Amino acid sequence: MKLHFIFIQILLVGIVSINAQNASSYFPEIDGFKWKYETYNLDENQNRVQNSKRIRIDSLVGTGNFFDRISELVLSKTAPEGEVQNTAYRDSSYLSFNGSIASLYFNLLSLLDSAELGGVSLSDLSHRYSGWYDLFRFAEPVNSKYELFEIDTVVNYEGIDVNVIGSISGVRSDDEIVNTPAGNFLCKKFVLSIDVDAKIQILPPPIPPLVLPIIEIPQTFYMAEGNWVVKEYRPTVGSEDLSLLGIESFTVFGAETNLIETEEPTSIYDEFIPLSFELKQNYPNPFNPSTVISYKLSERSKVSLIVYDILGREVAVLLNEFKQAGNYEVEFNAEGLSSGIYYYRLEAGNYNQTRKMNLLK
Repeated sequence: MKLHFIFIQILLVGIVSINAQNASSYFPEIDGFKWKYETYNLDENQNRVQNSKRIRIDSLVGTGNFFDRISELVLSKTAPEGEVQNTAYRDSSYLSFNGSIASLYFNLLSLLDSAELGGVSLSDLSHRYSGWYDLFRFAEPVNSKYELFEIDTVVNYEGIDVNVIGSISGVRSDDEIVNTPAGNFLCKKFVLSIDVDAKIQILPPPIPPLVLPIIEIPQTFYMAEGNWVVKEYRPTVGSEDLSLLGIESFTVFGAETNLIETEEPTSIYDEFIPLSFELKQNYPNPFNPSTVISYKLSERSKVSLIVYDILGREVAVLLNEFKQAGNYEVEFNAEGLSSGIYYYRLEAGNYNQTRKMNLLK
């Protein structure tokens, strides 16, 4: 999920003493639990752009073993208000809880909720940084900073190679009462910040390079007990003066997301019974060494899911059995295989489809 990014569609809740509760107590326990959010883009003055309103619905599917951890699977869909009910769930998030820590499997660069920073594409880096990250640390002392990630690499901007240092850190702030359309909540508050700097070698070594700040992007998550995330806020921020790099300054526009309502299931929910067969693109892609393949069955079928190499040779049989109608996910672990293009093929009844994936080690 995008993280979806993305980002991010992973939220938590808090109310009581941090020492008395595990991170999992902030997450609902009922499969089929739903969150409904409204999201607005923000302009340069941090005001909502009214015609940008979109609705996001998250649904808790249940618990499974994903990417080598027992974790919760949440499906998400986002669309304009009048269209969201008829929109398919397209994104997935995986959350794992261990004591006071809530971890998310995703790509850290998706915290930007954008594939670019002022025109610098990050998509070529994204496959390297998919994994489990301990984003929300409920036992962390208030205002104590914890590091999540650091990168020192080169990106290309309009033909210019720029040595970039990027880092992501978290801070648990003081508890705060938050007012949302769904009500007032006493929340645990976390701020995840992205810092991007450039290194410039002005004088020859051994003189160290000059470190030039580019931009800092904070994103705040408010979590209420039993409700997960009830609010997200990412302000609009501008870059520093980048004339020394020969690059124009730029702006990353913000967004505000608020919980509208939650819904507990009253019965087995039919909306997860698909109307048609479908084989989805694996995620993450490129991947190393594991990825998840999702597919939909509109009726009970004999299903086979097989992975082939670029020469058409069978390398793995992931599935060969009867399945009821529903949404499914299968993890494919390519450890032991060499880097390259692979294909996976789903056959179910009269339906068949093949997709391509990229193993990049």
